Amino acid sequence: MKKYSEIAQNDVPSLKRKNIGPHTLRHTTAMHLLQSGVDLNVIKTWLGHVDISTTHGYVEIDMKMKQNALNKCHPNDLVEMTQFLRKNKNIISWLEDL
Repeated sequence: MKKYSEIAQNDVPSLKRKNIGPHTLRHTTAMHLLQSGVDLNVIKTWLGHVDISTTHGYVEIDMKMKQNALNKCHPNDLVEMTQFLRKNKNIISWLEDL
């Protein structure tokens, strides 16, 4: 890992400030799988985790993924949700009343 990290630093100087090891490789691969749409349970199995909560330490949703999720929403859904939130400013009270 150290050898190839040092080689990569020639192209990406910011890597010099990072501690790169096997965990970095696992995390990066898990994130790329998640960003490609691979189901979290598949990633869990690929990493060799028994419990999916362990996998959550390796993956987290990034801003691009959040934007993609919002883009999948139908515009009418967003308008309806905005109107709902305006009418129900105290959402916790509304939920407690359910």
